[in-house]
Amino acid sequence: MKKLLTLAIFIFILANVSAQNADQKWGISIFGGKTEYVGDLGNGFFDWDPWVYGHIGVSGNRYLNSSFDLNLQLETGSYGYWESSTSNFYAKKTDGALLLRYKFNNGYAIKEEALVAPFLTAGFGFASFAAEEDELRTKTDDWDAFVTLGGGFRFQVDPRFSLEYQFLYNFTNGDQRDLNTTDDRNDRFLSHSLGIIFNL
Repeated sequence: MKKLLTLAIFIFILANVSAQNADQKWGISIFGGKTEYVGDLGNGFFDWDPWVYGHIGVSGNRYLNSSFDLNLQLETGSYGYWESSTSNFYAKKTDGALLLRYKFNNGYAIKEEALVAPFLTAGFGFASFAAEEDELRTKTDDWDAFVTLGGGFRFQVDPRFSLEYQFLYNFTNGDQRDLNTTDDRNDRFLSHSLGIIFNL
């Protein structure tokens, strides 16, 4: 019975969503993807083997005008890097970010109704780290703040929902999650996300 009720609510939501624009200003996104590290231990950017550092998340999108959206996103998942049995770390990471997005389908660069809509984004956020299981190795006693830059594109499937790919390059203020601290503070992480957006 609960499954049928959940399905009915989900169908009702889908039946009543429409394009996110000046009249329908809100959107909800569910996404998942991969988190990659670069820092003192090495560079894991665009290294797809092993695929162990993933995340899932949700976001709320607010239409501001034809050029800008505001996005609040929350995600959780695994984070780490493996160089060798003595040079590695592995953590559970949860973070939230507030993002301002510039849309190229604003009627100036390309038309607002474009099937594929590229965008750039910038913002800031905070991340916490956990290492409760035996195999998790990281420093967990405080938060990291980060500034993020990125971009992506949205594919409008129909007026009710769209698909989206987003990448975010995150500059952190910390340099200790990999258990290797230097004066350079050069630890970063990159997030690839693929999601579906329901426009309310």
